[in-house]
Amino acid sequence: TRSGQGLLVAYTTHSTLMHLNVSFNRQGIDFFHSSNNTIIDNKITSNRYSGITLYWSDNNRISCNILSNNGLG
Repeated sequence: TRSGQGLLVAYTTHSTLMHLNVSFNRQGIDFFHSSNNTIIDNKITSNRYSGITLYWSDNNRISCNILSNNGLG
């Protein structure tokens, strides 16, 4: 919370991000070349540019998260 990069997940597979509060950053959670992960039950709010962004990342499960007041979603 309150940093430039909230959370960067890079080159990661089969991980779970759960019960996190990611707020007041430039970026919320960025996935980079990361696949088959689960993002569940997190609060991702008030990040300047994005809530969750996936770059070259596929087959990720995103559910039951609160996303609000982020620049792009």
